[in-house]
Amino acid sequence: MGRLQDHHWFAGERLPTEIPGGGLYACSRCYLKFRSPTPEPELLRQLYDNAVTDTWSDVGSEREDWKRISELLRGRVSSDARILDYGCFTGGLLDSLGTDYERYGIEINRAAADLARKKDGLVVWEDLREAPASLRFQAIVLIDVIEHVVDPGVLLDQLLERLDADGLLIVSTGDADNRLWHRLRANWWYCFPPEHVAFISKRWLESYASRRKAVVLELTTFRYAQLSVRRLVTDLPLTLFFGIAPRAYLKLGYLWKRIMSRDGALVVRGVGLTEDHLVAVLKRPR
Repeated sequence: MGRLQDHHWFAGERLPTEIPGGGLYACSRCYLKFRSPTPEPELLRQLYDNAVTDTWSDVGSEREDWKRISELLRGRVSSDARILDYGCFTGGLLDSLGTDYERYGIEINRAAADLARKKDGLVVWEDLREAPASLRFQAIVLIDVIEHVVDPGVLLDQLLERLDADGLLIVSTGDADNRLWHRLRANWWYCFPPEHVAFISKRWLESYASRRKAVVLELTTFRYAQLSVRRLVTDLPLTLFFGIAPRAYLKLGYLWKRIMSRDGALVVRGVGLTEDHLVAVLKRPR
């Protein structure tokens, strides 16, 4: 589907050498879109386990996905339920749910996991294998994580097995079938971060459910960010500029950052222009 751009940044940390972008591919059988090649699993683990703890937003009031998932949990799960946040980072979502729930997290970044453990009542492991094998959850949430996983189906299999009989698996990620992504293909903003290696959609979830005997109870799409009219007007041309000429966009962008003495990774515009994310609710069949 096109060439992906090389990148100097990974999980909020600047790397001494660029990570090759590789290419974006689409499977004609299961509809997964994916990056290839990707770094080896052990290198990925090392890259994620850095000292940066502000890479991803931890402010619930500013995150549309947190709002939607909190509403789903409060509407579908009893207040004393056991909830696992796989990829909880510093524990912001779990903390926002309140102390009525039994709240657990999995976080590969040890610095972020340490911060999560300081929040009242949270139990956080660095790997799912550390959780007691007999422990089952009424809900598991997977927010902005599945796009970081080379084989999403294997992860969903593992998490579905950790649910109780009526437990729910709630997944939120980019929607690989949104309209602008179809047009811009490998130059869609969500493909730019090198951490993003696999991209699912409604078609992939339906294919996965039919093959693995899971049930998709609900699937909705939403805008990850609510943009002002001014942001819509300015971001659309920038998104199209990257979509048409990504190398020129990056050269000019990094030049501007040097002139303005700004640190940090370059942002590719596009978030919030369309319903670019999805929330899916899955369960095991009885």
